[in-house]
Amino acid sequence: MRLLLLLSVTLVLSGCLDQDTRQWTGEAQGKPVVVIAPAGLGPFQVTEPGSPDADLSAHADARTRWASEMADRFALRAGLPPTQSDWIARWSATLPAGDDAAWTASGVAINGHPDLIALAKIDSVQDQGSKGWVARASLVVRDAAGGERYRSAASGEALPETSPKFISPDSRPSRAAARAALRSLADDLAGYCARQGPKEVPADLVAIDLASDPTGADVLVDGAFKATTPCSLRLAPRPVTIRIERGGKSWQRTLTPEAGMRIAPTLEAAK
Repeated sequence: MRLLLLLSVTLVLSGCLDQDTRQWTGEAQGKPVVVIAPAGLGPFQVTEPGSPDADLSAHADARTRWASEMADRFALRAGLPPTQSDWIARWSATLPAGDDAAWTASGVAINGHPDLIALAKIDSVQDQGSKGWVARASLVVRDAAGGERYRSAASGEALPETSPKFISPDSRPSRAAARAALRSLADDLAGYCARQGPKEVPADLVAIDLASDPTGADVLVDGAFKATTPCSLRLAPRPVTIRIERGGKSWQRTLTPEAGMRIAPTLEAAK
């Protein structure tokens, strides 16, 4: 019993320590990766600055915070049976939220080459009086090309609060219920990835790093958009044409990628 308790505490602490390292940067990981977009917060509303709930209100910080918590939960589940796997989860601060229409419209450009994208959102939160709060959330998993691969839903509960201060759709217990629902979705996501089995990284690909001055430029490989700088790409070691462009300035070369190669040009206006 003590051994199990110690293992659980160790895993939780390691999850907390690794939280910052789980942010997606576009770099090759050497393992299959699922990137979790910022959570869609649905019924939660922005509270007034300075209010007791302001630090957890429905703004970008809360969306990415909840996504990072899902990545932590995934890491915990991926390390234990029956959802144990080689998959790793990363959270993104730059992707649209899980309920953003961009995911079903023209598509979203993503740095690097994640294997899957996880889109989670809170659908509803309800005060059930003496029974407490219940939140319902849903998950859509897409592949790198935008195709839907998996869909699920979950609910979370929290104990009731008697103080009028906490009886609102954006209160502490309602958020606790929402986060419980997102944790359940993270468990489900870990199970789905485990069922996909190991995914080998092709041995004939090499990783190269790209940056530019100015930063935030589009990277095109053989005419196809791949990412924005700074980023890391995995490419076949054969001649390819790499073009980096932003705001009328560009750089272009035909080269053969080599392991450890770094490309960091200063973009110039066309002459």
